[in-house]
Amino acid sequence: MNERPVVVYLTGWCRSGTTLIGNLIGELPGAVHVGEVRYLYRHGVLTDGTNDICGCGTRIAACPLWSGVLARLGAPDSVPELTGRQQRLLRTRHTAARLSAAAGPRRDTTVALADLEHLHTAIAAESGASIIVDSSKYPAEAATLC
Repeated sequence: MNERPVVVYLTGWCRSGTTLIGNLIGELPGAVHVGEVRYLYRHGVLTDGTNDICGCGTRIAACPLWSGVLARLGAPDSVPELTGRQQRLLRTRHTAARLSAAAGPRRDTTVALADLEHLHTAIAAESGASIIVDSSKYPAEAATLC
């Protein structure tokens, strides 16, 4: 798949129902719900999170989908840089700046936007889906994708 996928990005607060909504949308033809993909690098590569198990029951690094996605993204070598940009540009407190940037020149978010686009495109290529449902919940990420 060479086209950019449609991304349905769900925001909310902890335990706000995004998993349920994501699972429902993920049942549509051509859609895949990938959960809180923001934590892919932390849980799947750095293994310093609380959940390194995919929904399929295997470790993220061993899962056919996620191991393929991570390989497309250059993990593990690219992970420190990617997570650094997440922390520097895409936290909740950056939402106003990301909304402002979406309305004008993107300057500092160009690379962060490219990171998200590469991630979603890699997921689409590995899964065969044309619609990616990302329930990461970070409004700054959603604003960057605008």
